[in-house]
Amino acid sequence: MTDGKLRAVLIGTVETTDVVLKSLSENASIDLCRLITRSKSAINSDFVDLKPKAEARGVPVTCIDLDNKETLEGILQELGPDVVFCVGWSWLLSDTVLEIPRYGCIGYHPAALPKNRGRHPLIWALALGLSQTASSFFVMDGGADTGPILSQHFVPIAADDDARSLYDKILALIPVQVGEVIDQYLLGGKAPSPQDHKQANTWRKRTKVDGEIVWKMDARAVYNLVRALTSPYVGAHTCYKGQEIKIWKVACVEEGTENDEPGKVLSVDGREFTVKCAKGAVRILTHEFERIPESGSYL
Repeated sequence: MTDGKLRAVLIGTVETTDVVLKSLSENASIDLCRLITRSKSAINSDFVDLKPKAEARGVPVTCIDLDNKETLEGILQELGPDVVFCVGWSWLLSDTVLEIPRYGCIGYHPAALPKNRGRHPLIWALALGLSQTASSFFVMDGGADTGPILSQHFVPIAADDDARSLYDKILALIPVQVGEVIDQYLLGGKAPSPQDHKQANTWRKRTKVDGEIVWKMDARAVYNLVRALTSPYVGAHTCYKGQEIKIWKVACVEEGTENDEPGKVLSVDGREFTVKCAKGAVRILTHEFERIPESGSYL
């Protein structure tokens, strides 16, 4: 602690990290002495180049573009921070790193821990049609999203939410929660709440196959998949004449009959068209088709 302020380091490289960067740098109780980030990322669809943003706030920056735990350990040992915030980082921190700051390393997961640990939490929540998720800060303990909880706010998922709108709901909560972590835990000494591991499940890593629209799905499942993968993520896709074509927005509609096969184009209206699903149909509103399939053709 210097001049009555807690020395903090922030690790991360996505939109959530950006909000935490702003919150920490503007907090009177925090001396944000370093941002550890990446200059580029091929695995984070929501990647943000945080170096210029941090430097504009007077925060020194170190970029680590490879999984080099020795470099990270050396930097933190040299800095000797009171606390480390790790938000939007795709590697687990080593036990050595976790032991360096006296208040530990604080992680973040946008899910209702202990439920829904693991990968792609916002995407899975939307794809599965959940009605609620959460925004959770916790003390990292070496596992993946397993540490005791410091701050958790539940977030309703509306029927018309998509990846962007749900992400924005999460981003709006983060400044409030960073303040709670600082005031209640770091300064106030409030003990974190252990997770009930018996209630936990872990979501697996999604693959490209998980993003393919299979027209034997019902219309609601297609709708959920498309809204889950829309911007800032990679987009759902369908296969048509040997090509993978992105679909960014659809709407469920009542069209077609029980005798229409899944994948059949039922109608076309300009750049929009309707496709039969196993149950119901979807109107494809935003997509990357160069030529619209004809009515009566099949995806």
